[in-house]
Amino acid sequence: MYRFAVGGWVGGLWPVSACHVVELTKWIKQRLPCSPVDNLSGSCHAYTRYMDLTALINDCACLKVRTAARAVTRFYDDAFRPVGLRGTQLSVLVAVASSEAVSIASLSRMLGMDRSTLTRNLRPLEEKGLVALGPEGHHRSRTLSITSKGEQLVRKALPLWEKTQEKLCEELKKPHWTNLHAELDHLIKAAEAL
Repeated sequence: MYRFAVGGWVGGLWPVSACHVVELTKWIKQRLPCSPVDNLSGSCHAYTRYMDLTALINDCACLKVRTAARAVTRFYDDAFRPVGLRGTQLSVLVAVASSEAVSIASLSRMLGMDRSTLTRNLRPLEEKGLVALGPEGHHRSRTLSITSKGEQLVRKALPLWEKTQEKLCEELKKPHWTNLHAELDHLIKAAEAL
């Protein structure tokens, strides 16, 4: 919830959710004759603060990337439903399968996940018998390996992944697909450098 300071009106602070942005814009423009830079006191203050929130909703890189990630994740989750996996789980399984035994720390770096998120994502895979978590070793590190059941599931899921990738690539068209990967790599490096 966002709170808007509305000078002079009863109620003082009004709670408004992000879904009401369009209606609120119309309402404010009808009632406030000033521009966002006119008068920073009184009723115009609400309009100024509102404009900052509109910029956040329309221009925020974090919001855009997370919205895109959720949409793509839903698409992949739907595709992997027949084999009982989620998109994030297949990525983890493939990463574990790519080496004989991998530590949670190195796997979290490989996938760009923090260890607690990775551990949470590993739990259902371990419960289903798809990965095996080794005992604690040096410096309390634990290794992971994929089980034969996990390998079989990856083999079933890979054709679904290929089909899903192909659909998304076709929807985006070839130059956009290539540019998207390059831009996302650039975004990841830039964000990590900050």
